[in-house]
Amino acid sequence: MAIYGVIMAIVFSSKLKAVRGDEIYTASNMYTGYALFWSGLTVGMCNLICGVSVGINGSSAALADAADPSLYVVPNTSIIAMVNILK
Repeated sequence: MAIYGVIMAIVFSSKLKAVRGDEIYTASNMYTGYALFWSGLTVGMCNLICGVSVGINGSSAALADAADPSLYVVPNTSIIAMVNILK
């Protein structure tokens, strides 16, 4: 999920430009600043929530597999082949 944060940082950085003097406080610059702040905060919170969700589901799957090994699903053979190639 962190790749979305990196992508958004690249997109956000294209919106930044140098300003001088009283141009800092124009309505357009204030809007851009708040929009970048809140969109960055939103992406970060989404990444946090997704990470927690993946952790909870992964933990539940590991505990279920430990309690009943018949729940294990055999991975696709192409994935197994790629793992063997990378070894």
